[in-house]
Amino acid sequence: MKLPSTHSLGLITDRDTRNARLYPSLFLLTPVALCAATLTAIDLSAVKSVAAALGACGGTYFLAQFARDPGKNLQNKLFERWGGMPSVTMLRHRDPRLNRITKARTHQQLCKLVPDTKALTKEQEEANPDDADMLYAAWSSHLRNSTRDQKRFPLVFDELVAYGYRRNLLGLKPLGITISAACFGVSSVVAAVQFSDTDRVGSHCFIAFTIALIFLLIWIFRITAKWVRLTADAYAERLIETTELLHSDLHKAKPSKAAGSKAPGSKAPKQAKT
Repeated sequence: MKLPSTHSLGLITDRDTRNARLYPSLFLLTPVALCAATLTAIDLSAVKSVAAALGACGGTYFLAQFARDPGKNLQNKLFERWGGMPSVTMLRHRDPRLNRITKARTHQQLCKLVPDTKALTKEQEEANPDDADMLYAAWSSHLRNSTRDQKRFPLVFDELVAYGYRRNLLGLKPLGITISAACFGVSSVVAAVQFSDTDRVGSHCFIAFTIALIFLLIWIFRITAKWVRLTADAYAERLIETTELLHSDLHKAKPSKAAGSKAPGSKAPKQAKT
């Protein structure tokens, strides 16, 4: 069967919004759609028509926004649990995820990228951890703002999308468990009624029951804070790695500016006569 294209369904084509926001909502609703289609033997063309109508009336954009809000609300709680934003905590002297030499070099380069900032020693950081985190947050913010070009920083963008997808799924987890459990319960009831009437359970009921159970197990055991942190740390690592390139850009820009200025005592070029 040929699947409908994203354009025919009115889906969002921006990869960040589609992957990180829309797909979690669709994942949330998948067991409902599959179980309903299996139990009622709905023609798949009817499902396609409903999806196309949903996209035409802006439903896909609503689903994207629906998934984003729980994830954003959850994010601050995750950062508190992790001891701070990963791109900030990774810059701390006491954080072991970057080796000491790389971290010292990164701090020195960030000082040049962000004016009026100065690298702190380990002792200074320990004496004033809040002030140190304020500095690291400023550096992290600068890196995020400087790496928005998806074509130039594809690895950063890929990890950001992966993090957004997992974070938003985790935000939807309570609702996901509820929906999958409801599908599991309905499938069980239908199977029990069918067995009491015919002394057998049809394949449709068994498939619906299995689908609901699989999604329920995924929501409970796979979609966790630990699963989200893997991508959060990966994004922070890719973000910090861009310091080297941004610092190189800064050095390249300085000579070009100097070359564009007229040296003292130099004569202006002669104008061509017409």
